[in-house]
Amino acid sequence: MHFLCKCGKYRFHDSSDCLPYKGCIYPDEDTNTLGQLIEDGFRTGDTDTMWSGINALFRRTMYQCPECGRLYIENDDYSSFTVFTPNGDAEPDPAADKRLLESMYGKTWNGFLYAIWNDNHPEWVKHSGTIRQEQDDDFVLFDFDDYEQFRMRFDELFAELRQNDRIRSATLKVNGKCEFSWLREQSE
Repeated sequence: MHFLCKCGKYRFHDSSDCLPYKGCIYPDEDTNTLGQLIEDGFRTGDTDTMWSGINALFRRTMYQCPECGRLYIENDDYSSFTVFTPNGDAEPDPAADKRLLESMYGKTWNGFLYAIWNDNHPEWVKHSGTIRQEQDDDFVLFDFDDYEQFRMRFDELFAELRQNDRIRSATLKVNGKCEFSWLREQSE
């Protein structure tokens, strides 16, 4: 999903997981159902059914513009939004909280590190290698045309993030092949 906020300053891109401006809502009326799904899932060991039930409860997606604070809540048709402006005025209050959908861990949220290198990249791609570091409420891209520099920077970032306990996963792909994959839950 891609759309431009009404403020005209921010374009939403929903093409990956763990976005700091995206969240889900579930009705308060379903709180008991949520508890029951979790209890049944752990009691029976049927976590697939538990997670599919939980995902059904969190059916409405919402987005918050990091520039103006507007909230976009998905309607039942899944193709339109109801929009809320902070303080209900025509223009958002500049002091409005623009981080309502941020993780409960805030600035200590563990991010991701992705690196892709392609020797034979399409002509519209400017660089052979890109490293994407997703951390806090932002991401940083590093572009490379030298494989040794690319690999050295990936290794440095991974070591630094892991040492500081600020990473949940890392992936390095070279010419379509996964060269390195690390997931916190499996490694610690």
